[in-house]
Amino acid sequence: VEALLLLCASGRQSRKTLRLARTYVVLKYADMVEESETVSERINECVQYLRRDEEGTQEGSSDQMVEEELATTTSSSST
Repeated sequence: VEALLLLCASGRQSRKTLRLARTYVVLKYADMVEESETVSERINECVQYLRRDEEGTQEGSSDQMVEEELATTTSSSST
């Protein structure tokens, strides 16, 4: 989790890569089974980084970007 937090803090491109890898989904599942409150708090920090919109972009743009990228990837791999 600490490594993911460092990646989130390192820049926009790192966060984009983590979003496209659907890291958020994995972290949410990890948080559901995590028993340590400290680790759970760090997971939540990482989730917040990944869920929030980038500075200078419109609300919901991070989610929209991931959906568009995944749609493009899915359609190009099926052809």
